[in-house]
Amino acid sequence: AGIALYGIKSFSNNKHHNLKQVIRVTSSILQIKEINEPTTIGYGSYYKIEDQKLVAVIPINCSNIYLNASDNNGKCFIHGHEAEIIAMASINLAIIDVTKVPHRYLHVGEEVEIIGKNMRIEDLAKSLAITPHEILNSLGHG
Repeated sequence: AGIALYGIKSFSNNKHHNLKQVIRVTSSILQIKEINEPTTIGYGSYYKIEDQKLVAVIPINCSNIYLNASDNNGKCFIHGHEAEIIAMASINLAIIDVTKVPHRYLHVGEEVEIIGKNMRIEDLAKSLAITPHEILNSLGHG
């Protein structure tokens, strides 16, 4: 399978057990904001915040993955700590919930892993109900 060249297992072919993913996609925190009262955020007020949350805005080159996903199931990682992608602020900006990320890692410019050691392309594809091929095809088209 051609996708194996990137270290990605094909859903239809599980023969490749020891593949090492060679793709890594990162972003960085542009802005951090504490939200203390109920509000809506994101494109078209997509996501409703009920209680206190700490959110960050990140530029994301593969935004069409998340815009086309049926549910907001995207995750990213900051120093190995999971942050949920809760909304898109615009076509190239995502809003992530960083409430559970230790504050020592929350700074403008801090690296955010989209795809890498904590999030394999296969896992991201499964969480978004799309194929790994769709993710690969979307890279660089944000």
